[in-house]
Amino acid sequence: MTKARFRIGLISAATTAVVALLDGPRVCLANLGDSRAYVALRPLAGTDSEPRGLERLTADHDVAHELLRERKPLAMALTAKGASQLTRFLGRLAPQEAGPGFEAVDPDPDFHHHVLLPGERLLLCSDGLSDYVAQADAEGDAAIARVLSEQRDGARAA
Repeated sequence: MTKARFRIGLISAATTAVVALLDGPRVCLANLGDSRAYVALRPLAGTDSEPRGLERLTADHDVAHELLRERKPLAMALTAKGASQLTRFLGRLAPQEAGPGFEAVDPDPDFHHHVLLPGERLLLCSDGLSDYVAQADAEGDAAIARVLSEQRDGARAA
């Protein structure tokens, strides 16, 4: 594939992304691919200062998650051919309808809105973090929540 791209003069790069626009406690998020946004939920009133857990605010754009959105069984989605293959990302190209060559495809990000409550923290991460902590989503999210509850300083948690 690389040789073919260079032969026709096409050079492209692809990436995933998650971005946040903050306006006080209001957050507007956009995501593509498997870069994620989480909120560390605030502690319950009258309890210790540890967060209650982690809530994922975004959904991955890969074959497995597309199958889950179609209400396919979890086991089927996780074992599907190309389950981790991205379905939406920045830099996707498609053959031009008229003539040779390729053209950029509108990445079609998802947009989300959230209001942060006092004591909640926002976490934006690439697939490098979520893939590193665990393969199964629930295990990975629990590991991230554990680190955030043990470390209040964001730089140290990273």
